[in-house]
Amino acid sequence: MQISTSATIEIARPREAVFDFACACETYVKLFRPCGSIAGVTTAQMIDGAPLAAGARRRMELSDGAVLEEDVVTFDRPTRHTYRWTRGLRAPGKFLVSAGEGDWTFTEQARGTRIDWNYTFDLTTPLVYLAALAMRGQFQCWMEQQLHAISKSMTG
Repeated sequence: MQISTSATIEIARPREAVFDFACACETYVKLFRPCGSIAGVTTAQMIDGAPLAAGARRRMELSDGAVLEEDVVTFDRPTRHTYRWTRGLRAPGKFLVSAGEGDWTFTEQARGTRIDWNYTFDLTTPLVYLAALAMRGQFQCWMEQQLHAISKSMTG
């Protein structure tokens, strides 16, 4: 069983610039702060120094001590970036979800670039559905906070 959430923002900058900034490991460390019970990113690096590309792996260390290893599923500059992780969360999250997949799409708009960030979580069991709904609401707020931080950093 899965649950999903999403966040969207429009940034008054060219798509290539938004894509490059939003997908950079340095951006996650600099801007992705905790929000409520959702941890922030303290370290983000490509495993074995690989370039960011489909098939590469990225290590994300979070402010709660969790360590996620993400598989880059799609990396089509400047339109789409998808990644998936299957372990590494700490309690209580690890009791609710067994995997997650983030999918970013970047669309040209009349006044800049629209980012659509969709996230899907695999639940550990259907029995945790109600608790996972509460987590999803907090995670959506976290996602919106990060998109606003990207926009603010790019547009001043």
